[in-house]
Amino acid sequence: MDIHSKYYITKPYGGYSPCIQGNPKFGLRPFPGSVLPNCVGYAVGRFNELAGEGSCKYLGNRNAAELYDLGISQGLSGGSAPRPGALIVWKTSGAGHCAIVERPVDDNNIITTESGWNYYTEPVVRTVQRRKTGGSWDYPGGTFIGFIYQPEEEDIMKTFEAYKSGEAVKDPEVLRLQILLNGLQGCRLTKDSYYGPATTKQVEKWQADHGIKATGTCDQVTWNSILGKG
Repeated sequence: MDIHSKYYITKPYGGYSPCIQGNPKFGLRPFPGSVLPNCVGYAVGRFNELAGEGSCKYLGNRNAAELYDLGISQGLSGGSAPRPGALIVWKTSGAGHCAIVERPVDDNNIITTESGWNYYTEPVVRTVQRRKTGGSWDYPGGTFIGFIYQPEEEDIMKTFEAYKSGEAVKDPEVLRLQILLNGLQGCRLTKDSYYGPATTKQVEKWQADHGIKATGTCDQVTWNSILGKG
């Protein structure tokens, strides 16, 4: 995640984000036009970056607690189970809080990335392990609302099924696969939307590491595994 990406810069400053600039109070806003530090600005940017939209098509400039209903109104799916790339939302006595699920650890733990309006020390984007306790995902002083999932997962799976190992096929949906593999495996795939040899190799690695036949083709079983549903 590059905080200088257009996903984290407001529209008046040439970025994609419809959100407000981050809190200037503590002197941690990286530069004029940055949405950081702020949970909504970060989460909206990261969600759309993972979706590979090339814009902030989904979600918008709302209080964090309102983002779940907004996502549903935009045709996105929601639920109570975590998936990579999903938005997680809590309500609080104030504006609420939100974060992005980078990966599930197990049934009761997830790794998120998030920011916050009151982040008064570096870093302005943090990696956090959140735990499910008493049937709800924890956030101090917050009540879990739900997860908003990445768009068109079923269509993406059908597209991946058609790819053959080693073919250099360019498709915007491949960008999401590359971003997820970079985050989940710590690799450095070029985010070029090509399902070529480098992406094939990382898919094979994922399959081998997760007990799936290593074909290099991102079939439905592999895609489900990557999304944390396998």
